Amino acid sequence: MSPIAIGIHGGCGTLDQSLMSAAEWAEARQHLADALKAGWALLRKGASSIDAVEAAVVVMENSWHFNAGFGAALNTAGEHELDASIMDGATLGGGAVCAVRRIRNPVRAARAVMEKSANVLIAGAAAACECGSWRAVRAPWCRYSSIATALVSGSTPRSSRAADRR
Repeated sequence: MSPIAIGIHGGCGTLDQSLMSAAEWAEARQHLADALKAGWALLRKGASSIDAVEAAVVVMENSWHFNAGFGAALNTAGEHELDASIMDGATLGGGAVCAVRRIRNPVRAARAVMEKSANVLIAGAAAACECGSWRAVRAPWCRYSSIATALVSGSTPRSSRAADRR
């Protein structure tokens, strides 16, 4: 096996130890270690780098210590509004979601965009609907069900723009 390496960062800004209790500081450092271990374990088993990256990011998205997922900064309306992207160096593929509010792990949604969509970026409510449908869980408030259904079935959604229908 070739030598492997993995690196992570905990988002924008810094973890200021002076603003945390000793327990919070230890927990934040443990979550970083857990993220590294999650990715490293997959790489050691021969999994793809994409699998390792996704696993590491999911650990950080599930921690309130990092500006991602559960711990993300709130927007001006006081809500989580999340972005994520992922790229595959082997295929040069990429996928991203932005301004999503109802997706627990945006990096998983970004990977779904990369692997299951003709798009590279899907935003807002459309991203939540489309990514939710790929897991056979469609949000009841979704106004984009025809797009989501087309993506699940593997067909190409029909564009509403006349220029795209030619």
